[in-house]
Amino acid sequence: MRIKTYSVNDYRINVEYDDTFDATEELKEWGGDDIFITAYSPHLWVERNGFSKDEVDEMIEDENTEYTFLPLYAYIHGGITLSLKPFSCKWDSGQVGWVIRKVGVDWCADESKAERLVDLWDKACLGEVYRCTVYHKEEVEDDIGGFIGMDSVEAFISEYSNGNRE
Repeated sequence: MRIKTYSVNDYRINVEYDDTFDATEELKEWGGDDIFITAYSPHLWVERNGFSKDEVDEMIEDENTEYTFLPLYAYIHGGITLSLKPFSCKWDSGQVGWVIRKVGVDWCADESKAERLVDLWDKACLGEVYRCTVYHKEEVEDDIGGFIGMDSVEAFISEYSNGNRE
């Protein structure tokens, strides 16, 4: 379903929801080794090698100093929304996992990095993932998916309008 159409010079760019994007699978890879998510809810299960629920629980219990653990909360009611702060609804929300940050890595020492990643993950879980199909003279020139949030679509459109087509 087309959401929006942009006209850029001789190009037409249709934006639609990307229904091929699997947020749970993508979450397993995001953030790299320095900051990432684990979640252990039946509705959102994201596990990394070496960070099973039992292993994480053990690391926290043993006061592991290699990683810091920020609680990850979810509100699950017809969909999933994520936050680093608890939700007010005690029936449909609670802690589902952790945002795990490696200690000593400057760029992830700042909690705002974790907040930005959780915001990105949240948008993906809410289905705010888009695909752009680029037409030049009515021929498909490009079809790119996985844009999370409309901001990333608009950044792509801006790059495209500036002649950056790679």
